[in-house]
Amino acid sequence: MSRRQFLQRGLLLAAAAAVPPAGMAVIRSRDLAIEKHQVDLPGLHPLLDGLRIVQLSDLHRGPLVAEDAIAAAAAAAMELQPDLVTLTGDFVSISHTNIASCIEALLPLRAPLGVYGVPGNHDHHAGAGVIAARLAGAGIPLLVNRNVEVERGLYLAGVDDLWSGNARPDAALSGIPRGAARILLSHNPSVVDGVDESLLLLAGHTHGGQINIGPLTGFFTSAVTSHGRFLSGWYRNGQTRLYVNRGIGVVGIPLRFRSRPEVTLFVLRAA
Repeated sequence: MSRRQFLQRGLLLAAAAAVPPAGMAVIRSRDLAIEKHQVDLPGLHPLLDGLRIVQLSDLHRGPLVAEDAIAAAAAAAMELQPDLVTLTGDFVSISHTNIASCIEALLPLRAPLGVYGVPGNHDHHAGAGVIAARLAGAGIPLLVNRNVEVERGLYLAGVDDLWSGNARPDAALSGIPRGAARILLSHNPSVVDGVDESLLLLAGHTHGGQINIGPLTGFFTSAVTSHGRFLSGWYRNGQTRLYVNRGIGVVGIPLRFRSRPEVTLFVLRAA
């Protein structure tokens, strides 16, 4: 057993001991929170005022996250009547063989302006090419350093995962007319360090810490220990507004504490 595994087991026991029975409900990974935000988006066409975007992130289909947990999130997303659905990476946890059941759970997702995603670091480790091809075949294209105009001068862009070494925000935003409304998708929120544009950046990766108990916060997610500036919610870098989604799945252990999985609705307003 490695030192990290030893510490993980010890800290997990400490975490379990610290959670009273009355608080057990807060660590259920399927205890979905529906987060709703109104966002002023510069350049948004007045006819698109009120457009509804849903974000899901970090599904992590695999040994710790069952298909029905993802299906529950997809059903909750559809209840929000989205015009556009965005998926910010980590569709699977370990193996690309899990993408089939992940896609099956996501099949109910439908939106007039489409369903788009970006890859995460776990997707790269599991086989990003296979995952991207399977998603595209199911009508969920991944935006890897490119953009699409989804409606009336509203552009949706996406970058490759930061840890892949291939995240290129400049390429993702290339060709978009000056003054157009822009939304950028990235799995890793630290991409914001290379972006100072008047746009909305949607990210995930951190799981909101997953286990939030003092020094245990983020211990099971290298995302937080490596990038402690971002946990969840709203941040700003110059002109860029960043939202970090807590995600749906888990890694390391099948628990969340003080970090409910979320389905997020953004209602766009013409700035």
